[in-house]
Amino acid sequence: MLFGGVEPKSEKPGQKLAYFFIKLVLLLLIITGLIKTAKNLAGWNLSEGLYLRR
Repeated sequence: MLFGGVEPKSEKPGQKLAYFFIKLVLLLLIITGLIKTAKNLAGWNLSEGLYLRR
């Protein structure tokens, strides 16, 4: 299910919605982790436009 396998039929439509949000959160964690890692690498200067400001 999480890795693209065949998902068994379910009578619970909320389950698909829950899996969508789990995937979304994991994707956001990976993306923000990669940005933070790139920021900390020596010699890399990321543009300030990548960061959200309040």
